[in-house]
Amino acid sequence: MYESVLKVATGNPNFKLRVSTHPFPITEMLRQRAKSASGFFIVFVVAIGFAMIPASVVSFIVNEKEKSLKHMQLVSGMSLSAYWISNIVFDIVKSIIPSAIVIGLIYAFELEVRII
Repeated sequence: MYESVLKVATGNPNFKLRVSTHPFPITEMLRQRAKSASGFFIVFVVAIGFAMIPASVVSFIVNEKEKSLKHMQLVSGMSLSAYWISNIVFDIVKSIIPSAIVIGLIYAFELEVRII
C-alpha cells in the first residue's frame, strides 16, 4: 500500500520500497539475565520434583494407618525397632536416589552452580 502511494507521489511506476531489519547484538547483561532465568527455572522444576518425595512418604503413612499394617506386623511378632529402622531406611533410599540422579544430570549437562 505504501509502495503504491509512493509510486503515485514520485511519478515513478518502477519505484520499489525495500525494508530490512537487523536485530541489535545481544549484550552481556542480557546473556547473564537469560542464564539466571534458566537457572531459576531449573531450580523451580527440581524443587517441585523434590516436593513429591515427602508426598509419597505421607501417602504411605496414611495408607498404613487406614489398614492398620503396623499393628498387624507387631501382632505377628515384628519388633518395633525393626519396623522403624526399615521405615527410615526406605525413606532415606527414596530421597537419595532422586538426589543422585539430579546431581548426575547437573554434571551431565554441565550446568554451572553459582552461589550468589
